[in-house]
Amino acid sequence: MKNKCWSCSKESSKPEFFCIHCGKIQEEVEINEFELFGMKKSISISIDKLEESYLRLQSKFHPDKYINLSEKEREISTIYSSKVNEIYEKLRNNVSRVNLILKLSGFDNYDEGKSFDDPETLNEIMEIQEEFMFTDDLKTKQRIKDKVNKMIKETLTDIEKYFENNEYEK
Repeated sequence: MKNKCWSCSKESSKPEFFCIHCGKIQEEVEINEFELFGMKKSISISIDKLEESYLRLQSKFHPDKYINLSEKEREISTIYSSKVNEIYEKLRNNVSRVNLILKLSGFDNYDEGKSFDDPETLNEIMEIQEEFMFTDDLKTKQRIKDKVNKMIKETLTDIEKYFENNEYEK
């Protein structure tokens, strides 16, 4: 399928954000969220690389860059800039990133709004919260933070393995 530039009407063989002929920003380019940010579809991502890509993309699409151009170019850049912000927040958040990968993998048999009902895990969370809230000792608070961060990393590692084995139900 050929893609036609709205400005110069020339065609390109694949969708591009900028016309390869006239350089104008193009409308409605669809791309996988990870590809947009130049990243592999993965649970474990580099937040530094994500932020680098975010800044690079915003420098391309930020509406201020298009202030002296046509209304159409300003509208397109505003849409892309908002989309970049939205995707950045989605990729930055572990839960949103996992849900995005599930969606991109074609697994839609899950309910994002479903409440979590593992009593053992909920109890553990409540105990950790309680311990954190009722201590004023900074070393204890740091120990609890370290423990929680370790648990998050272990959980993400487990989830990554499930994805690699296409075990989406788990």
